[in-house]
Amino acid sequence: MSTAKEEFNKFKEQIDSLRKQIQETGEQFLIKNFKEIFKKHPYLTEVSWTGYTPYFNDGETCYYSSYHTRPDIEGEDCGYNSSRYTSVRADISEFMSLFDDDLMMDLFGDHVKIIVTKEGITVEDYEHE
Repeated sequence: MSTAKEEFNKFKEQIDSLRKQIQETGEQFLIKNFKEIFKKHPYLTEVSWTGYTPYFNDGETCYYSSYHTRPDIEGEDCGYNSSRYTSVRADISEFMSLFDDDLMMDLFGDHVKIIVTKEGITVEDYEHE
């Protein structure tokens, strides 16, 4: 039985290594492309979004959702009501539509807020209903 356990531990180490590689590669890809967005829109300082699985949904199965295709701009959803951000929204939406919820979950985890600035990416715990 110890051989199976040893093989399993090696398998688990490989999975953990691949997950870390996915996270690092994905984060670098986001940083690189957001640098271009920040360069094109120099007044832009912050883009953020949340990703989480709801805790309760009337007994139905709850699924993870990431709101990366409609992020907050400058820390507030008000960016969507401002004509100043029309071009920014279009550029961010085009880029972020490349990602799906499953990939966002793999990159950042569950119950998180992702904040992108010119300095990089910060991931915070996110409390929700």
